[in-house]
Order: sequence, then C-alpha cells, then structure tokens
Amino acid sequence: KAEIERIRTVEIPKNNDATELNPMDMTYLLVNPSFDEGNSNGWILDVATSGNNQSLGDAWEFWWESAENALFDMRQPIYALPEGKYTFSGELAQSYNYQSSIGNEGRAFIYATVVVDGDSTTCLTPVEPQTEDATTRHSYTVAFNVPESESEIVVLVGVKTVGVQDARWFACDNFTLTYYGS
Repeated sequence: KAEIERIRTVEIPKNNDATELNPMDMTYLLVNPSFDEGNSNGWILDVATSGNNQSLGDAWEFWWESAENALFDMRQPIYALPEGKYTFSGELAQSYNYQSSIGNEGRAFIYATVVVDGDSTTCLTPVEPQTEDATTRHSYTVAFNVPESESEIVVLVGVKTVGVQDARWFACDNFTLTYYGS
C-alpha cells in the first residue's frame, strides 16, 4: 500500500525462546512509543482537520469542537516480524468530555493490521468512552498473529476511530509490543 512507509530497519531475532509463559518484550521496535521525544516522530498521523487540536503533555492528545469531527488514525509500520503471537498495548482514554448527546456507534480502537501480499487482516479492541476527562487513561491490548510467509510482512500498529463519534477527546501513551513465540 502506498501509505506504508519504512521508518527504520531493525534487526529482529528470528530464533528466540519466547513462549506464552516467557514472552519477549519487543517494544524497542516501536519508534517513540511513549512520546518521550516530545513529538509524534515515528508515527504516521491522519487527523480530521475540522476543529482538531493536538497536544503533547504527558501523553498524545486529540480533541475537537464537536464529536462528529473526532476522526484520526495514528499508526506505525513494523517490518519482518517473526511468525507467531503478539500483543500491542497502550494506555488510552476516550472521553465524552461533557457532550450532551450520546448515541452514535463510533468508537476509538487500538489495532494491528497484518499485511501479506497485499491482503490485510485487522484486529481491533475498542476503547470504551468514559465520562471523566481524557487524563484518566486505562490499559488496552489487541492480540494478533503473524503468519509464516516467504513474502514481506508489514504490521501496522496504532489507534484510530471508526464511525461517527460521540466522544470528542482522546489520549494515548506508553505503547508496548510483546511477542509470545510461534
């Protein structure tokens, strides 16, 4: 896909002893997973421009004047992951932020998309909207599998909205990637 860009090349151990009981932390493959660089370096960011605001305090935050415009997709590609089971996790918050009407079906998600030979499979975990502000983040995880393949495999990990939103505030921080072996 044209939107997939190489951010960096990292040597990934093909032979390792990761298992369900002895997982391997592979967060080092993520660029700027906790926004410690003070910016969104490493992340591909598509955000609806109408009424959009962004800031980087102790997390990356998005907010909008009205919830209907609360659309974004923030992701980064990872190349050549070994075959096996993974989780991608983060501390996330999606807040109604005092919206008067709640009834749309849109949600924010943490996700992983595995692309092999142009075919993709996406795994999503919804971020439940909350009534408090977006400074109260909760841990969310999405599980995904990387198949064995002779072709190049690209995994996109990130957070995004799907559908018309009620919540108009979103925050994310402290992403991790864990490998559980094949």
